[in-house]
Amino acid sequence: MPFYRPLEKFRLFFVSGRNSFSAVQILSIQRTMISPTRPLFHTRNNHLGFTLIELLVVISIIAILAGLGFPAVGGAIDAARKTRASSDVAQIATAVVAYETEYGKLPTNSGDTVNTEFLSILTGTDTNQNPRRIVFLETSAWQKGKGGTNSLGFCDPWDSNSVYQIALDTNYVNSVTAGTNSTNIMKKVAVWNNPTNGSASQKNRRYVTSW
Repeated sequence: MPFYRPLEKFRLFFVSGRNSFSAVQILSIQRTMISPTRPLFHTRNNHLGFTLIELLVVISIIAILAGLGFPAVGGAIDAARKTRASSDVAQIATAVVAYETEYGKLPTNSGDTVNTEFLSILTGTDTNQNPRRIVFLETSAWQKGKGGTNSLGFCDPWDSNSVYQIALDTNYVNSVTAGTNSTNIMKKVAVWNNPTNGSASQKNRRYVTSW
């Protein structure tokens, strides 16, 4: 109801019956007519907090999203490490070929891994086999996720104990046996890793070669 209607009623009432009421009665009637009426229905105040059920629903949704996201993140991390490992084995193989080009022979290796002695030849610290001190391979200290060198040799990005494997064509027949499956490779040098941690599928994904 518009606000002006009580006043209009009062005016008509007052005009028609002003001689029948006292001033006090008229004032009382006026106050009654113009006072705001109480609403018939009360609206519920909006609450700012969460109920227990709402909190449980939110927590459940977060848990589901986290469960979906972790495998994807883990896969992306593994893919980045594999890219780094592939680059490592390719650089080692390239360094050995560059050494042969420079000195006319392959470097001598006491084992079948890229150990510290073999690294000293390629990095120029071994003056006996690399008298010109040419740096064929640049290395850095091992870091998880990045790989590098430690006291064992040149290790892959996943494990500080996983030293890269290497096979050299010491017979100069342009063929080496390399890889976890002992594959015959028509190369002078072959480099690969031998993943030791993780499930069988993870090991297969982390396996890298230079050929």
